[in-house]
Amino acid sequence: MDGNLPIPGWNAHRHPSSPIAQPKYRFQDVPKCEKSLEGSVIQEVTTREAFKEIMGEMVLLCNEAMKRSRAGRTASKPLSLEYIADRLDVDDPCFGYIIRSSEGHLQGFITVTTFTNWQRNFKWDSLHEVAFYYDDDGHHGHDKNVTPVKRPRKRVMDEDGSLAKELQKTVRLGDPYNEGIVWPRIAEISLLGALGCGKALVQLVIEHLEFLRATATANYDYIALQATDNSIPFYESQGFVRVGAVTYDSNREQQSPSSSIGKKEDVNRSISPAFSTDSTASETTTSSVSSAAAEATELEPSSPEKPEAIAMPQSIVSSPHFVHEVVRPGQTPNEIAKQFKVHVWDIVFLNKDVYKDLRPTSRLMKGTLLHVPQKLEDEAVVSGPKTPGSPTKWFVAKENDTPRQIAKRFGLACNKLVSANRRRLPELQANSRLKAGTRLKVSNLDQYDEICQPYCHWSFPEDTAVEGGEPSYMMVYKLNRKAACNPRVVRNSFAVPVVKHSPPKLLFPPPPKTAPTSGEVPAKPPVKAEPTRKLVARGRKTASVGPKLPKQPPRPSELKKPPPEDGKDIYWQHQRELHPELIAP
Repeated sequence: MDGNLPIPGWNAHRHPSSPIAQPKYRFQDVPKCEKSLEGSVIQEVTTREAFKEIMGEMVLLCNEAMKRSRAGRTASKPLSLEYIADRLDVDDPCFGYIIRSSEGHLQGFITVTTFTNWQRNFKWDSLHEVAFYYDDDGHHGHDKNVTPVKRPRKRVMDEDGSLAKELQKTVRLGDPYNEGIVWPRIAEISLLGALGCGKALVQLVIEHLEFLRATATANYDYIALQATDNSIPFYESQGFVRVGAVTYDSNREQQSPSSSIGKKEDVNRSISPAFSTDSTASETTTSSVSSAAAEATELEPSSPEKPEAIAMPQSIVSSPHFVHEVVRPGQTPNEIAKQFKVHVWDIVFLNKDVYKDLRPTSRLMKGTLLHVPQKLEDEAVVSGPKTPGSPTKWFVAKENDTPRQIAKRFGLACNKLVSANRRRLPELQANSRLKAGTRLKVSNLDQYDEICQPYCHWSFPEDTAVEGGEPSYMMVYKLNRKAACNPRVVRNSFAVPVVKHSPPKLLFPPPPKTAPTSGEVPAKPPVKAEPTRKLVARGRKTASVGPKLPKQPPRPSELKKPPPEDGKDIYWQHQRELHPELIAP
């Protein structure tokens, strides 16, 4: 790894958290929502603190929803406390809705943020052979030798790759070792839990984003999410489509041997390819500085037309863009966006770290340099080698099969078959005995063999699908942006209005977190004296001694506080669900 890059890790922005408050009610007693939400209260949440306040309720609701689901024990695991805490801590922005019963019991919640990933070589691609290979639905790339899994109906998928191309064309920018690579055109449903109101919550979010006014960091055209196995049919019914996402292994690409064509393409991918200079306008000067999915090239400080102030650091990953110099005083980003036929908020987003107060109507001085997104055609969307015109065919070897036997079976030259697959299998020889399940490419042998893995969402920068967890089932919904004058059909269809968020009332008070002032001795809580008993042995009295009690297991600091006088059973029941590793008394 380059010595200039920071040490891999999760260095996203963190926020202070309060102790987890627990509800005063049992979720077994929470009623299921009515279809029209009659008898419930819909609250709009705009801050992360409001969700953190009810984190305990969110975890317990997910556990109860899983218990009530049809899938039962075969369903995926409910959202864990650690995952919910991480999402509420890192997601920026963080907003959504919660639904409560008339008694104040939590019945559902949904959180929305801007889609962010921490994989430098991430790409939306539904046509790659590994995009759907690990899906448990019978789709294993283009391999016909694998027995498909029988399903009651076919999954809704981006089979032609058109939706993935649209996503890949959107603007993005960020440091994968810090705040992450932010995609301001793509929103993400990060958390969802509901007792009969999941459909209403998703529809509320879709309508909210379609009417949302655009900003530099939130100009949403799509909604993405990571679906669990049992939630896939639900999201398909709401219009979401399975989209392929992969990550390229750049380290292995640099180490693996390849043909001369492969080497040429590898160089073009590792070094940012230059875009042609746009000369359509007589008053503009443009130059390319970035690539589609590779890191931005650091500019030379001595170059007058590309000063160091506008150059992006080496660790930054961005979408294709070029540098535009303002030659007419008073020109605004709105005028520049119309000139290059791009969205003005995309220009503001790419320059937010250079010009903090930049707005679409800002009047710029002569000589100001701006990053402007490169408008790409459909055939030039993805970086790196192009997807072959015909699907690549793969053969799954049986135990002790050799490349020579496979080449003879398909009428191919053995040396070409070995060379085409050696990038994935560096030690492959003509007489190598293969293990059962080994996959060899038997068509498009002259095409560049990309080393990539299916994408694993919410993973570290250097993680792969194998190291960081199972591949993610990514689904996307395309929004239909609407003007404010249009009616809010979803909101008007409910029996109750959407109100502003109000603090919950059915929560146990959290442990106090105020520290004593200097010189003040903290008061000790009153301790009830343990009852004593007298031991009598053979007619003589012994001194009174206290009972011998077992040692208490280690607990978090908030669990050491005595439970409330009322509702002790509910309190300890919630503790067992929130902290299963602890032994409640």
